[in-house]
Amino acid sequence: MNSTLKPHLIVETLARQRKCMSPQKLCELFLAIGNFSEVFALAFRHHYKVRHSRYCEELDKDNFVIATRRGLVFQFNKNFHIPALLRIAGRLIHEMDTECPDEPWFEPFFEGLDDNECMEYIQLGAGPRFLEKYLRNHDKLPKVEFGDFSLLDKLGSPQIDTLVIEEPSNDKNLKPCRIAAIECSKSIWTDVNPLGRRGASLKYDKKFLKSFTTFGELNFNTVLRYVKTTFPKAEELAFCRVRIPDHDRDTTQECIDRLNTSVDDIWAAMLAHSGSVGVRIFYNPDSEMPMIHLTEACRNGLEGYTITEDDNFLRCTTFKEEGNKKLAVIVYFSTSRF
Repeated sequence: MNSTLKPHLIVETLARQRKCMSPQKLCELFLAIGNFSEVFALAFRHHYKVRHSRYCEELDKDNFVIATRRGLVFQFNKNFHIPALLRIAGRLIHEMDTECPDEPWFEPFFEGLDDNECMEYIQLGAGPRFLEKYLRNHDKLPKVEFGDFSLLDKLGSPQIDTLVIEEPSNDKNLKPCRIAAIECSKSIWTDVNPLGRRGASLKYDKKFLKSFTTFGELNFNTVLRYVKTTFPKAEELAFCRVRIPDHDRDTTQECIDRLNTSVDDIWAAMLAHSGSVGVRIFYNPDSEMPMIHLTEACRNGLEGYTITEDDNFLRCTTFKEEGNKKLAVIVYFSTSRF
């Protein structure tokens, strides 16, 4: 490769390679190009199109893999690594998703991590050791995924920008943490409180919490309690999938009544809340009525809903908005009778 090329052109050339760069190749480039440290640092900042995949076949499970924001992949291992490049990677990496080697050769990466000012997201796979290393020179964590809450105590109950709950915890922390925002991922589908159940609960300073968001499915009663009593002072609440439970023996009219009562209750709680609140409700009851009678019952009983037939389903939707409060309701009545 022509070492007289400008750094950004070298970065773009590397990004166009079909195969991921091996640790040996990375060392060769460092030795061949006098300003390769500058090239390597620019790869974490420059905008370019990457041809190879972050999960390409050339990746060796024994190598430590780092991907830039744009997806350019670099690999290191015990036999082939440049301490200066590891140090730059630690300083400029924005997201961490794999466990770091617990060996002396990798220490330059952690030295660079001490000066990192661009870390945005630490995934569950990074592991406790990475979090400990990050916190030795940072007073808070950025957006970070957690599995077991007890790790928070081991880390000294750090301040956290955003805590992502990726899976239900099997234990609890004892000391309250200062968490600005909590997110429950799409994998959290539960009828109970994802922040607390018997023997496994998250302790946090409610006065410090500003935002709570769930992307997975939660039971309606849990969300109603969240809005009314659990997070009364939060600045922003968002519940992307709220399920109204359906009961097999309910008549269609009972289902309509339950839906209207639930919507009225959550909307009243939302309006009474001081912050921004967004809720999306889903309800999937079965009906004993033929489609023509079901349609008539819904038109009479669901005021303000848009009602459309879709195969064996009757789709009923409505949307409410007032200021910073938004409520969407999506209902599918299923029937096999025509």
